[in-house]
Amino acid sequence: MQHSTLWLLKRIKVLNQLASFVLIVKEMVMKILGAKQCSQCKGTGVNSVDHFNGQFKASELCWLCNCRNWHILGSKESTKVIQGYRQW
Repeated sequence: MQHSTLWLLKRIKVLNQLASFVLIVKEMVMKILGAKQCSQCKGTGVNSVDHFNGQFKASELCWLCNCRNWHILGSKESTKVIQGYRQW
């Protein structure tokens, strides 16, 4: 029993390290592309509080980016969403 618990804890530690690495790489790629994080959810993809008299509830998808999280700064002519990125 103790052996399986130790194995599980090691597995969780490795997965946490991998998740941290993925987030770091994502931030680096987005900086290279000239992207910025959503100003409302701060990249989490969910509302931290209710917005607009409860129309958008806390812990639901972000009311602004709908979990797209990163906005590419580009076109000034129009706003369009392409594969999860919003071009400005």
